[in-house]
Amino acid sequence: MSRTVLTYSATLVILASLWFFGVYVPYQKDHDRMTTEIKKAESQLADFQNTISELPRFIERHHNLLSLKADLNSKLYTKNDVLRLFDALRLEASRKNVDVVEITPPVEELLYLNTIIPDSSKPQFLNIGLKLEGGFIGFGQFIEEIEHANYFRGVNTCKVYRRDDDKTKITMQFGFKALLGSLREET
Repeated sequence: MSRTVLTYSATLVILASLWFFGVYVPYQKDHDRMTTEIKKAESQLADFQNTISELPRFIERHHNLLSLKADLNSKLYTKNDVLRLFDALRLEASRKNVDVVEITPPVEELLYLNTIIPDSSKPQFLNIGLKLEGGFIGFGQFIEEIEHANYFRGVNTCKVYRRDDDKTKITMQFGFKALLGSLREET
């Protein structure tokens, strides 16, 4: 009888071991893997729901940016508006008792501006050179006014020299970079 009990016990232990290692352990690994995948999927779902909840704000911001871009593009110069900029420079110089002798954007730049189709996503610039005559105070006020203008983007050159024939007037060459955009009334 002890042999029978031993045989049954050994068979039971072998069957339990086979069941444990052949069925339970693979099932537990699959269960753990599925639990991990479920948690990962839940995390992705929560992230997706957050993204979807942000979508209306993103679309609104996109429309606002498109509207702002259209507004800014509408303020860019047409090629004819370059002359208006020149007139504005002359007017400002006359207000400061400075005479504009010459306005010289480089011819190459004007030809280039006439040959290209402007990319609406990039601003256009024009280098402008002014030859002015007047007094130091008028020059200073004129330069200060230009530097505060919405089209001003930086000084390229500034030369001041006294004329030999007239000791009361000085001549100034002033070059700056202008953003090609519409002239707005300054408040």
